Amino acid sequence: MLRRRGYDVVQKRPVLADLLRQRGVAVVLDVGANEGQFAQDLRAWGYSGRIVSFEPIPAVAAGLRDRAAGDPAWEVRECALGREAGTATLHVSDLSVFSSLREALPSAETFDARARTVSTVEVEVVRLDDVFDDVVRPGEAAFLKVDTQGNEADVLDGAAGVLDRVVGVQLELGVRALYEGEQLAPALIERMAGLGYRIGQLHPVVFDPNDGFTSLLQFDAVFVRPPR
Repeated sequence: MLRRRGYDVVQKRPVLADLLRQRGVAVVLDVGANEGQFAQDLRAWGYSGRIVSFEPIPAVAAGLRDRAAGDPAWEVRECALGREAGTATLHVSDLSVFSSLREALPSAETFDARARTVSTVEVEVVRLDDVFDDVVRPGEAAFLKVDTQGNEADVLDGAAGVLDRVVGVQLELGVRALYEGEQLAPALIERMAGLGYRIGQLHPVVFDPNDGFTSLLQFDAVFVRPPR
């Protein structure tokens, strides 16, 4: 009866905060923070450790700082993460969550018209390798979340020297490309396996109703290192 009404009853699934607690994570690196949705979810799930959010769009970062102001364990840094340090052009979308260092493909606007670029802005880009010791204290277990709209591979490139110090990584993975040069789920899953991670959790993010069948378009994959 519930399924006919559009509901599904399942046993409680583990959420990311369960993994953070089990692995003793003290700091979460929130790359592509946007308006702080991910950090707020962590707090709602009971995570009380440090969060360092990276958001490059000046207006969005300003709002994020206001949102984090009452949380002494939540730090905001106004920059993007990538393969090389410097500056880059960021394509700001009508709905800021779609903004990316990569240009959106026509398929992105077909999925959601708000993915169209309405402006561009020059932003600072840093490598995680270069700032890791500034944001992760000695002895802390760190978790890395990357949601950068098609630029996840570049963030991993810039973290090559420190990933062995990260106990888990969450990547937003695409089934079909929405951005130029975007690496899709199979390639990134294979890459994470080669780095010694295994899949711990999978969570659907968005579905595309425009292809004749409401199919999965993007999902979050949580990768973990086997306990030592």
